[in-house]
Amino acid sequence: MIMTLQNSRWKYLFLFLILCDIVYSFLQNTNTMFLDGDMAGIIVPADAYKRVMSDPFGIGTLIHHDMYAAPNRFFIHWIMQKYFHTVPFLLQRFTDPVNSAFLSIAIART
Repeated sequence: MIMTLQNSRWKYLFLFLILCDIVYSFLQNTNTMFLDGDMAGIIVPADAYKRVMSDPFGIGTLIHHDMYAAPNRFFIHWIMQKYFHTVPFLLQRFTDPVNSAFLSIAIART
């Protein structure tokens, strides 16, 4: 009985520390809000990334010896596109459009 009570206390302490770390990381991410590198070019997508989005497995690079930006990064680009095409619009119910974009960036980083 005593051993179980001590184990559950450690479990709750551990969960509390993880929650504190997540909240602290989120606060840090909200203070450094900017679009990293080529995020905008991937989300919209720019001309350089349209080929990647139309050829998910990079077959064009193997068969036709084409060269284009990041042929092996389709799935991360696809996830980023889907995330930023939905989450900022959901957050606009609670905040203005500009803050919703930066808040969605902070959530994704966290």
